[in-house]
This record gives sequence, C-alpha cells and structure tokens, in this order.
Amino acid sequence: MTTRVQITTGDTDVGWSGIAHLGSNRTMARDSTGRLWVIWEHRRVLDTDGIRAAYSDDNGATWTQEVPLAGVNVGEIMSLVLDSSNVPMILYVDEDSSPKAIRYVDRSGGTWGSPELVYEFSGDPNVHFAAIDSGDTIHIALVNLKDVIYITGSTGSWSGAATAHTDTDFPNVCGVAIDSSDNIYVMFGLNTGNYKMIVNTGSWGSPETIEALATGYVVGSLVIDSSDDVHACYKGGSIGDIRYNKRTSGLWGTAQLIAAADGAGADDIGPPAMAMDSSNNVYIIYQEDQSSADDTIYYKVITGGSGLAGAEKILDSTSTHPNTKNSVYTALWHKYPSSGIIGAARHPMAVILSDDGSFRADLFFLSFAADTVIFPSESITRVTNIIHRYVRANSTFTLEMSLGEVTSDFGLPQWLSRPQPAVAKTEADEFKSVEEAIRNTLGAETEQERRARLLGELGIGVAGVDTGQEERARLLGELGIGVAGEDTGQAERARLLGERRAVTEQEQQTQGRLVTERERIRQLRAQGLSREDINRIIADEFGR
Repeated sequence: MTTRVQITTGDTDVGWSGIAHLGSNRTMARDSTGRLWVIWEHRRVLDTDGIRAAYSDDNGATWTQEVPLAGVNVGEIMSLVLDSSNVPMILYVDEDSSPKAIRYVDRSGGTWGSPELVYEFSGDPNVHFAAIDSGDTIHIALVNLKDVIYITGSTGSWSGAATAHTDTDFPNVCGVAIDSSDNIYVMFGLNTGNYKMIVNTGSWGSPETIEALATGYVVGSLVIDSSDDVHACYKGGSIGDIRYNKRTSGLWGTAQLIAAADGAGADDIGPPAMAMDSSNNVYIIYQEDQSSADDTIYYKVITGGSGLAGAEKILDSTSTHPNTKNSVYTALWHKYPSSGIIGAARHPMAVILSDDGSFRADLFFLSFAADTVIFPSESITRVTNIIHRYVRANSTFTLEMSLGEVTSDFGLPQWLSRPQPAVAKTEADEFKSVEEAIRNTLGAETEQERRARLLGELGIGVAGVDTGQEERARLLGELGIGVAGEDTGQAERARLLGERRAVTEQEQQTQGRLVTERERIRQLRAQGLSREDINRIIADEFGR
C-alpha cells in the first residue's frame, strides 16, 4: 500500500504553467540523519514568489515548511543537493534579474542565507541540473545554443562557464550525476531524438549514445548506483514512450520499453521520475498526460540483479492532473550522503502534484510499504549476538542468536539461556556464575538440608545457643520435633546434630571444590586458552 501525506494546501498556483511540466526535477533528498527535504516553486498568478521548502524528521508522516526565498520569480527547474554536513543547498534561475542568472542559496547554520551569483546568462536561461561530489563541490550543467556548459564550485567560489561539448544539433540537459570516484556524468537529449551522455574523468570525453530515436523528446533522468553503473530513463519514440537503458562497465546495453504511449495527446505520457533504493533497484514513475481520462500514477521496478523491468504497478490513484499538467514531480535518489539512499521496503518514494480544483495544486508525499508485514519486522532482524554455549548439566553445546538488541556478555557462559548485560563482567562475577551453576547442579533444597537450616536458625548447632522460647517453639513445630517448649530427648537431638554435621561437611566439600575450580580456571586463562577450551577442561576434570 502507499502512504500519502499532504505537504501543502493550495500553495502552488498551476494556472499559468505546471511546475513539473518541463522535466524531472532533482528536488528531493534525504540526509544522513534521515531527515527528508523537498523544495518547490511557489507560484503566483503570472509569475512566482520564490522558493518554498519542507522537511520531515519522521519518514514523511509530518512536514515543516520554510521559506528559502521570497519575492523572486524563479525558473521551473531547480536542483537540491546536500553536503557532507547535511546542509541543504538550492540552485535556481533568477528570472527577475537583468541579465538573468543562476543563483545559489543554502541553509548553513540552520537558517536560509542570502542568495549569491553563480552564472549570468547572455540570453534566456535554459534548463540546468546540479549534483554534489564527495568533497562538497557542486557541478552544474546547462545549455547555450548548441553548447553544453559546465560550471563548478561551492559557496563563495564559482568557476567561469566552460564548454563541455558542442553538438551539431541543439541539446537539452536532462541530468547530472557523480560516481564514487567523483567522475561527472551529463545526460542530454537532442531535438533529432537522440539521447547522449558525456563523462569527465579529468577531462570531458566524446559523447556516448544512450539510444538513437526518431523524434525529438528531450526530457529524462540520470542516476548512478553503488557499482557506478549508470541508469537513464527518458521519453522517446514518435508518440513519447517511456524508455530505459543501463550502462555497465562503460558500455550501454539494449534499451527497454517501460510504458508505451497510446498517442492520444501531444505528449501522451508526462516526464518520468526515477528513484533508486539501497539494493540498486530502479523505480520509474510516470503518468499519462491530460488528454487521458486516467490520472493514475504508475511505476515499474527494474531489479538490480536481472536488470529487467517488472509488471506495472499503481503508486497513486487519487491524484488529478494539475491544470492538465503532469502530476509526477520528483523522486528520491542522490549519491551523497550514501545514507540518503533507503531500502526497498519504503520505495518508491516520491512527491507528486494534485489539482485542488481552484487553479492551484497541492504537494503530496508518497512512500510505498508492503501490504503484509513479514516476521521478524525490520526493527528486530539484525542478529546482534551469537553464542556457542556449553551446557554443563548435560554436556551438550547450543548455538544461540540474539535479535534486535545487544545482549551479549564476555564472561564465562551460563547454562541457563537468558539475556545478559552488554557490560563485561569482572572476574568475581565470573566465579559467581560458576558457583551458581554448581548450586544449580546440586538441585533444590532437600528435606534434610531444610531441617539442618532450621536447626541452625534455632541455634542447635555446634554452639548450641538458644534463640528464645517462642521462636524456638515455632521452628521446632516446623521440624515436627515435639511440642512448644519441650525437649525432644537426647537421642533426637543427637540425630539432628548429626544431620546438621553431614550437611555442613557437604557444603565444605562444595566450597572446597569451588576454590579448586577457581584456581584451575586462573591457571588455564593464564595459558591463553579460549573460553570454550577452558569449559571443556573444567568439565572433564571436575565432572561437570
């Protein structure tokens, strides 16, 4: 089933154009503490009123909104990245400035700062994307006419624009991604229908063809998995099918059809969003366009092992096209920090738009969860301790596993299986455990031992001290020796004293054996023997 949480209420006006219409945004991220971030364009009637952000510290159950930027008309495509200190950073187009420019704003220190200039356009701004590497350097790609432009840097220090590639056709950047070696990958589409990628491993290489198609769609998405394999998803074909291809060991495979457009509208299927989980499973999310009566948001999973797309599944069936535009806004994937990538149990995780009926759209957080819970649940599936335990009572070994919490100790093993504290025992504690085990071996208190104990409490021991008439009478009654206050006779007294001496001798023998066993354990430990070897030797020598 899908968890669906509303983030905004009538916040985004889509009466002018849909903020998710031009391409798949990289506007959702998860930091190393588990905090989720999403940003969006806050739209007014004919222009925008800056950028809004929201974060969630409870896996999307509740959201807190913030205002990174107000009173500025921003472009529809923005990029959100997180640095190694979990600082969110936004790159956007300032369309109110002259000339128009890419600007940067971050939330260092816990509050959103002032924007700073990254790059000024000589003409109209184009779609741009950004990614961040392991050293917190940001990499930006955009297009100027037939040139793919590359900019790099960080707050306060940005490079000038450099030409990464010049094409014979007009390109449009679809995505930027970075691998574990900080190599930079830029995907772009051409109006002839081809999708290509260039890679910077120190310098920019020649373009690689992802797939050569017949018509000119230029929207897509690019992600890189933990093996540094590259995954591309994009629109293509004469009527805008959703397609996918994967690059392994530097070579692109055979492209797959993910969703076939029916040709009912100009775009038919909106731009797809692509997510990835910690097992390198890819999730491609899409929705048919406004010409279709079907508002359902679908997805397919490409498993990390087979590389093949599975059956089509429903992610959300309650959303409606916002002002006839695409509902699919963004999905979760980013390379750094690696903890931002989550497991398959919660994927696909996405943010979508839904028309509220008043020329505005609401943002909703979607996260998938399985319909059934398989025991053991996620919180207790970790094996935190394994004990190979020797049971002295019957000279057998058991293998015990602890789940969910640390319950191990590093003392001598006990033959009764129960959770142990995670604090190492002292030597005295270890000997105490041995004593308890031996007493357990002797079994419960016998009738003879009980009588001797009670006689001891009476003071009828070696000293023969009287404990008082009333208490003596009560205890003699428990022993069944005469009536209160009466002497039971010399013979009975002698018999009971004999029983007491026998028990005392047995206890002395047990104590002596414990002392001997303790000394032997010290000797074996001084020899550097393992705990298991010590247990075997003690069992053999002392008959345990």
